[in-house]
Amino acid sequence: MVCSLSGNAQQSPWERSCPKAALQVDFNLMRRAVEQSHPALDLHHSRHLLEQQFDSLSALIHEAPISEAYSLFAEAVDHVEDGHTNLLLGEKETGYILDQEAFFPFTLKLIDGKAYVNHNFSEHDFLERGSELLSVNGTSINEIISQLEHFVTCDGRSRLAKLETLEGQFWWYYGLRFGYRRTFHIEFIEPQGGKVKALVASAVNYSDRFDMLSEVYGFEWEPSSDFYFSIDGDLAVITVNSFAGVSPWVYERFLNNCFRQINVQGINHLVLDIRKNGGGREGFDNVLLSHFNHTLEQKYDRIVAKTMSYSEYGQLERPKYSQFKDWMYRVFEFKPTEEGWTRKYDRFERKLKPSKYTFDGDVYVLISGQVFSAGSDFAAMAKEYIPNCLLIGSETLGGNQGNASGYYYRVVLPNTGFVLEVPRVLFELNINNPNKHGGVEPDIHVVTSIEDFL
Repeated sequence: MVCSLSGNAQQSPWERSCPKAALQVDFNLMRRAVEQSHPALDLHHSRHLLEQQFDSLSALIHEAPISEAYSLFAEAVDHVEDGHTNLLLGEKETGYILDQEAFFPFTLKLIDGKAYVNHNFSEHDFLERGSELLSVNGTSINEIISQLEHFVTCDGRSRLAKLETLEGQFWWYYGLRFGYRRTFHIEFIEPQGGKVKALVASAVNYSDRFDMLSEVYGFEWEPSSDFYFSIDGDLAVITVNSFAGVSPWVYERFLNNCFRQINVQGINHLVLDIRKNGGGREGFDNVLLSHFNHTLEQKYDRIVAKTMSYSEYGQLERPKYSQFKDWMYRVFEFKPTEEGWTRKYDRFERKLKPSKYTFDGDVYVLISGQVFSAGSDFAAMAKEYIPNCLLIGSETLGGNQGNASGYYYRVVLPNTGFVLEVPRVLFELNINNPNKHGGVEPDIHVVTSIEDFL
């Protein structure tokens, strides 16, 4: 059974109608893929609770447009409480939306339960940065945000880190959940006013929005560097915005140069800024840790996969390739155990050993709700194993205990075209706080106020 278009042939594929039976087939396939392949369904909550949540959402399925179905399916995926498990739109729907639809003309800053205008891409130049947004098209901003949070997955419970991600994706998720409009009725309060005001703002298309963001941030098609280094007196600052984007050789050379200069100049205080680090290559976090006199001897308590095969290869994005990779993993990289499959060796363990240039002074690691995956792994290890280290900022999006990632199945749901990404390997860190079911907490919490923002 497949979804069908109702109305004229020009209707958006995003609004095509799906029968209940077709949606149920896709939901059940999505659920089986998660339950069969995800290695850590009980890492942040009980598996019984997850089953109840899936059952409750399954009971709500009815004939509906694909846009409505996406919200329900995404909510189910969010209950897995894993930031590497995601539900994506099909290429056809994504392409149509970006080419044909228009979007919310503001970016937002979410502070202390309120939403403020950050960038204004509308025709109303008088709407100031810092204006408090109260409602959009008759729906309160708090209700909108509560419905959009399910689109942002994270490790562990829902928390403020989700809102940081939502700030940059509000324009995209608002349309997915509330539909696409050419105008938006906005209620707001000016920064210094206090009175509730209203206006009608026109939507902006994707290309215009990108061009205006480029002007704001000064980027074009070439990305800026993710790695920076500076020294000011007795203070050094190293910024590592990503554990990807360069070759391991270039990355190690950058860090060696930084810590060599720190040693030569006798620097005693180091700020390590990883606030934008969403992870990347396995082992890059090890290399960074190796430049400190850390006490970590074994990074992982365990590396385990639930299975090294899949019962429905035909539903995967690249079935033959996925089947071949599974065979390779079974033969060369993993071995069977009582709890599943474990990696035969840790090829990055040697990168934990002390580097030629190490630092033993005071370390201040800056973290935020954007820190994820290997970035969160580093924050957790730094907090526990680097002497004289303080974490400053806000709780990370990635988990305190490690993450499920590594290898993925990309399951294509046949009737909706949604693509489910399921990570297959649990990398559980050797952390002495295993009951922390959420992100890495800072030692010093930094709470942004509207005055800070402005």
